[in-house]
Amino acid sequence: MGLMGHPCVSRLISSFRFRDGAYLVLEYASGGDLHTLLTRNGSLNEDSTRFVVGEVISALHYIHDLDFVYGDLKPENVLITEVGHVKLTDFGACRPLTEKAQSVVKRTSNNVLKSLRDGDWRTMKSNDDMSIDSKSVDEVDEDDNDDARIEGTTAFLPPEVVLGGIPSKSADSWALGCVFFQCLAGRPPLLDTNEASTRQRIVTFELSSSEAGDDDFFLERSGTSSFSQLSKHLIRRLLTKIPSERPNMSNIAMDDFFQGKDVFSFHMKPSHRLDAGKVGPSPDARWSRRQFSSIWAPQPQVYVISNAKTVSTSYLDTLNAPIIERGEREAYFLSTGNRMLTKVSER
Repeated sequence: MGLMGHPCVSRLISSFRFRDGAYLVLEYASGGDLHTLLTRNGSLNEDSTRFVVGEVISALHYIHDLDFVYGDLKPENVLITEVGHVKLTDFGACRPLTEKAQSVVKRTSNNVLKSLRDGDWRTMKSNDDMSIDSKSVDEVDEDDNDDARIEGTTAFLPPEVVLGGIPSKSADSWALGCVFFQCLAGRPPLLDTNEASTRQRIVTFELSSSEAGDDDFFLERSGTSSFSQLSKHLIRRLLTKIPSERPNMSNIAMDDFFQGKDVFSFHMKPSHRLDAGKVGPSPDARWSRRQFSSIWAPQPQVYVISNAKTVSTSYLDTLNAPIIERGEREAYFLSTGNRMLTKVSER
């Protein structure tokens, strides 16, 4: 797809098929991943965070320029090389945003599938021994590449995707805000004890737009005053619930947090030493466990149930609203008035 041409994107070395799977060989990053580093250190100091986030911005900017959304930004997918630079990996959630980008995927994916070499070193006695049916590979239909499924990791998804929307470039901005926060706090901002409560927290989350008033949230999530005013200001910009109000990568790179440094040139200079910050490793395993991605199909537009006095409900909204009956299974619906999820339980 052309995504392997940026220094902050993991390079594809080789690919092959073996038995029932296809395998990708990526360049080796001996420094491990950012999640492991944060689990060991607890957090990064602000200078180290500036370097890591800056190189991630550079990679995301490149991906967005190609009209793709990355879709699964998290510390587990940020690798650290032997010399200390960072690279994005795992493009399973990456999706095209335009027809031009989609045509590139269709064209290249068919060629890649057909050109995969067999990775089994043993001599096959017959076609029956082949674990991957070569006929099925050769007859891949272009329509099969129209994968409408979405992949992502719940703790790093924006509210609109949690509620059934399709990820856009602004979803990567939200995820960047979560990674940025975790670098300074040692834990994701909205991760809760289980999947359901994490989703609930994401949808009901609201940071104050003022410089004051949200200090309790930052303190609660980090346990220390590890956030400067500049870092809090940028996190507010990234973790806004309205997608169109989130800055794109070019605007993020110009934020005062980066002190006028050119993040797009970080990869051309010696790496910055990644030093621990004020927050030590957490003894609570909930915050140090690895976050795994999942795959799901996009949902229809969320029903509108408006019970707020300040929001007018149209006739069509009334017709489209679901009817809640007795004995209905537990479900979540969005209230457009206060942006809270209301739990509807069995009675």
